[in-house]
Amino acid sequence: MGDLFQDGGEGIEVNLHVAERWYMKAAMLGNDLAMNNLGLLYNNGGEGFPADLHKAKYWLQKAADLDNTVAMYNLGELYEQGGADFPVDLREAERWYIKAARLDDAISMYNLGYLNEHGGKDFPVNLHEAELWYLKAIEHGHTGAMNNLGFLYLEGGKGLPANPEQGKFLLFKAAGLDEESAMYNLGLLYQHGGVGFEVDLHEAERWYLNAAELGDVMAMNNLGYLYEHGSKDFAVDLCKAEHWYLEAVRLEYSVAMNNLGLLYLYGGEGLPANPEQGKRLLLRAVGLGNASAMNNLGCLYRDGGEGFEVDLPQARALFLKAAGLGDASAMRNLKKLPEPQPAKKRGFDEAFPDEPDHACPEGESGAGGIKRC
Repeated sequence: MGDLFQDGGEGIEVNLHVAERWYMKAAMLGNDLAMNNLGLLYNNGGEGFPADLHKAKYWLQKAADLDNTVAMYNLGELYEQGGADFPVDLREAERWYIKAARLDDAISMYNLGYLNEHGGKDFPVNLHEAELWYLKAIEHGHTGAMNNLGFLYLEGGKGLPANPEQGKFLLFKAAGLDEESAMYNLGLLYQHGGVGFEVDLHEAERWYLNAAELGDVMAMNNLGYLYEHGSKDFAVDLCKAEHWYLEAVRLEYSVAMNNLGLLYLYGGEGLPANPEQGKRLLLRAVGLGNASAMNNLGCLYRDGGEGFEVDLPQARALFLKAAGLGDASAMRNLKKLPEPQPAKKRGFDEAFPDEPDHACPEGESGAGGIKRC
């Protein structure tokens, strides 16, 4: 009954308080599935139902103590991610993942690989341990572990010798099993080259298309970038670039908003300029916290043109915001900007005016980077 009120259905409205009552009744009778679901309910919260991570821990641990491997995994995630009044504790996360892994839970094996690959506070990176756990997950068919270990093997690292041939094998194996992250990563390797990979934009296009058709938003954006910029052996096609950027924009991907916004400012062969829409996209990207879009808008306010009046205080505010997010171009632009004058317009924290635009070559976000599962 708890599931019905948690997820809703025909004739049943979602009501998390009612779901809580039903889960509680079953949990008090010793039902470990209900305990786990109650823990997840408190972990995730919902409309009118605030999360309570301490209650989540209590019920997940009750279920885990009854050998519920899903609850063990969920406890590991709770300690790995932490939250309000519940600090991250990667050692506790590791402990619960190991318990679940010993009961053949492949996702926990994968998470142990990821923890040891990336490390964290009081949890040093251990690539040899990461390899061992990824291999155990791979034995259970976990394609995300194939992807991550494949990348690790390409160049290796401290305590883990490179094994490029095995790395390529694992990436292709994962991609062949419809792991979209591996498809994306193969596209990236063929786009930029890497250990054992020569640049081949047609191969990059093929793998990005495979990933994009599975809904991978980063692959959609990178296809747009390929078609926008092309190369000697890969023709520019701005209509295709627009199509794939738009697909990513529909999924609220701010990098694609920034790239398409810049493309629309001037347009090009086969794609008329649409400065008004370009401006809107850049502003949407800024609203989503995209530092490259902030820097690009800063350039537009700094230089003027294409419907932009020069507004150095606005440019400074944008460069400051982007620099605070680590954007190197914005840091350089901020240093070169003339000393501030009294602002004639609103500040960055207020609404931007609706004006047409102008493109800026700096701060180009371009294609995305390596994708971990």
